[in-house]
Amino acid sequence: MKRSLPWIVCAMIALVCAPAFAVGSQEDPVPVANVVVSDSGFHDAAATDPEDRTVDVVAGGRVNFSYPSGTGEYNVVWDRGSLVPASCEQTAGPDWGVGTTLPWWTQGPGWAGFCTFTVPGTYTYHSGINPDGFKGTVVVHATGTPTATPTATPTVTATPTATATATATATPPTSARISAHDNWFQDAAGSGTSDSTVTIQAGGKVTFDYPVGANYHNVDFRTAAKPGSCVKTKQSPTLPLADSDTLPPMPDFAQPPGWEGECTFATPGTYTFVCSTHPTEMSGTVIVEQGGGEPTPTPTATPTVTPTATPTATPTQTASPQPTVAPGRPAIQAHDRTSPTAKNWFQDASSTDESDATVNIAPGGTVDFSYPAGTSVHNVVFVDQPTSCVQKTGVAITPAPPLPQYSQPPGWSGECTFANPGVYTFVCQAHPAEMEGKVVVGDVGEPTPTPTPTATPEPPRDIVPAKVPKPWAAIDKPKTSQMTVAKFLAKKLTINSRCVSAGTGTMTMTIGNQLAARRLKLKKRQGAVVLATADATCNQYGRFTVKLKPTKKARDALEDYARSVPVTLTLTLAGPIGTTTAVRTITLKGKGRR
Repeated sequence: MKRSLPWIVCAMIALVCAPAFAVGSQEDPVPVANVVVSDSGFHDAAATDPEDRTVDVVAGGRVNFSYPSGTGEYNVVWDRGSLVPASCEQTAGPDWGVGTTLPWWTQGPGWAGFCTFTVPGTYTYHSGINPDGFKGTVVVHATGTPTATPTATPTVTATPTATATATATATPPTSARISAHDNWFQDAAGSGTSDSTVTIQAGGKVTFDYPVGANYHNVDFRTAAKPGSCVKTKQSPTLPLADSDTLPPMPDFAQPPGWEGECTFATPGTYTFVCSTHPTEMSGTVIVEQGGGEPTPTPTATPTVTPTATPTATPTQTASPQPTVAPGRPAIQAHDRTSPTAKNWFQDASSTDESDATVNIAPGGTVDFSYPAGTSVHNVVFVDQPTSCVQKTGVAITPAPPLPQYSQPPGWSGECTFANPGVYTFVCQAHPAEMEGKVVVGDVGEPTPTPTPTATPEPPRDIVPAKVPKPWAAIDKPKTSQMTVAKFLAKKLTINSRCVSAGTGTMTMTIGNQLAARRLKLKKRQGAVVLATADATCNQYGRFTVKLKPTKKARDALEDYARSVPVTLTLTLAGPIGTTTAVRTITLKGKGRR
């Protein structure tokens, strides 16, 4: 796009006419820009270069996003630490909620929407399904194409800036928004990931939400200062469960993304909150002031009282008594504490040793599980499933196991029956690295014939505990017809893999020969020359297939390359019982190229 003469003059005196970041822009800013999503990435719909990932708009303008056709699932997620648009609205496709992520979750073709930008600056974003490969930028300019009289702009700009500052200082707003991320809270109106504090007037509301992510979060006010009410206004699509009351925590227990709610604060003061599942990582503050710019001594006084109430004696005192269980029946309890050091653990209810999380029973026996008291959320997830489980108290979403299905706050209990001999390992879904226990069924030390009744025609049973499966994965060698440069460039190279222990990860293709890398003139990235990456998920069937698509640089380098290319396939998976890696070297043949 050609520049007008006034713009050239203005660029020469950029310190007066426009912010510094606008000088480096290669396009004139416009009121409305359009970004189209395809399977190859984001790109400016008005640009002739399909690799143009940047659009320029004026402050107050908007950018339309759409994914008209393709085979993948994408969305627009603003980078951590980036500026966030004033608002985003979805206009087509399944609408799961309001927020600045568009759509709230990755979707297939057919979705569309727009975001409005009021603050000048550089906004960077990515797709939630491929944050490294799918990136884009929106540059928001303070003005559009400059006119021949730039001197009036600084004068007008300076006045509202001073007025806005004075107004914000004198009168806090009546509403604010806090968003949960993995794993931190953030003021939705700010750009800093460490800013989790908002200030509102007494009687105002704060909206809390968890738009996207891969974890479980909620908002819990654990000090004496609590909001008057907290109402859950939107349920997580993964867990569409209404809250049992209008009091914090909100939701009642940590839940997957998609939920939203609002809390009302009638009394001035300082209100601190945490996530029940991640109290040491995720915390924030709501400062409530009197309206009209009056001084707020109350918030200062409130924190003084708060520390006294924080080390609540309730969890320590109530966690000691044994739970109500059937007489003589073994039981496992979930525990946690926040001081002197934070800790989460399972414990044999009949033992005083916090490290004892194992119970022994005979085949056909039953074990009680419970979480009687605490300040976090826990549940019981088995590696090898027991014969049956029944949840007795707490929120029963689906039949157990897991027990409960999602990690819940204290008050739940249940029982599991184990018919077959073996060692049954279990963890807490929210704290798998800290909380692990075992149910040993059968006497491992007895000889094999002992448990076999002589009057029963059944064959002797093996009472040796089954080994806990270790993470394992292997990459199958592709068919010879698949291992060609032509198939790779045509995006038809598929790789089959086998695995044990369901989990997710990444498969990466790198050049295995440095001579070939030099011939292709490709640079290393993190110590290797990467040609392609793909997401990998090991499901319950123990097999999966990925399709490797070349990066743009790899495509450009291989387009006219006639030689064979030795490559290394590396698979990394992380599951509930550990991490595993598999490697295979193959050669992409260059014969038969056009």
